[in-house]
Amino acid sequence: MTYERGIFPGLLQTGEYAEAVMRAGDGLWWEPSYEERAERVAFRLERQRVVFDSTPPRRVEFIVTDDAFHAEFGDRELMRRQVEHLLRVADRPGVDLWLLSATTRNSPAPHAGFTLLHFEPPAPAIGFASVAYGPSPYLDDPADTLPLGRVFQRLKQLSTGPAESKDVLREALRRS
Repeated sequence: MTYERGIFPGLLQTGEYAEAVMRAGDGLWWEPSYEERAERVAFRLERQRVVFDSTPPRRVEFIVTDDAFHAEFGDRELMRRQVEHLLRVADRPGVDLWLLSATTRNSPAPHAGFTLLHFEPPAPAIGFASVAYGPSPYLDDPADTLPLGRVFQRLKQLSTGPAESKDVLREALRRS
C-alpha cells in the first residue's frame, strides 16, 4: 500500500520521469553527478521489475493525489508518457490505483505519504513514512503500522475508485 502526495510514487514512475525527478535534486541532495542519477534511476526501475514481474503477481495498491499532475517534471510530453504509463500499470493484475484530490476535506494524511508492506506471517508489517528532508523512518511496531493501515483505508474511502481513476487518467490524456 503506497500513498503519495504531489509526486508519482517510485514504483509508478517511468525511467524518464524518475530521471527528471533525480535531475531536479542533482547537486542539492548529493554531489552533482550523472552517474549518481543514473544509478538511482536504475535502482528504481529494477525495484519496479521485481515487484511487477513477480510470480504470482503481488497485490499492490496506490493512492496518488491529483497535484502530482500539476508538479511537472520534464516537459509536457514526458508527463503525457507518464500518464500513459500509469494506465498500463493500473491494468496489470493485482494493481489498484486510486486518485485523491489534494484539497480533500478532512484528509487524515494531508502533508506526507507513506508505504505499508505486508508479508507472510510471522513477519510483521513494515511501514515507511515519506519525509521531504532527512532520513525517513521505518516502522515495524504494530502500534505504528496498524494506524497506517487504517489511514490508508480512510484515504481509499475519500478517493476516486480504480475504474473511475482510469477514466480520469484517460480524460487527462485527451486534454493534453
